[in-house]
Amino acid sequence: MKTLKITLAPINADRKLNPYRQRETGNLTYVYNIEGTEAELKEYQAANPKSIKDSKTGHVLFFTTRFSGKSAELVQGEKGWFVDTIKEEQFASFCKVGGVEYAKMKMAELG
Repeated sequence: MKTLKITLAPINADRKLNPYRQRETGNLTYVYNIEGTEAELKEYQAANPKSIKDSKTGHVLFFTTRFSGKSAELVQGEKGWFVDTIKEEQFASFCKVGGVEYAKMKMAELG
């Protein structure tokens, strides 16, 4: 499974704020810079022809309505690229079973 790292794009006064609200839906949208080798980024762009490259920084951008922290892993699946949320979903599952302290203990066991 291919992965790329994404980091939250910095906020600049001359660009949209991060996050920003989509005009059509009102949903918050978060913008991430995709990090990778030139070949990895070209492969990502080839698979996502509507991807956007920041004209000022040269970063290829990833947009999502789900906040993924300051950085996360972007994973290539059969239907495209998505943010890897396995650890977050495991933590939430453990919280439902035994609360936050239980979840911390179980996550530590997983490594």
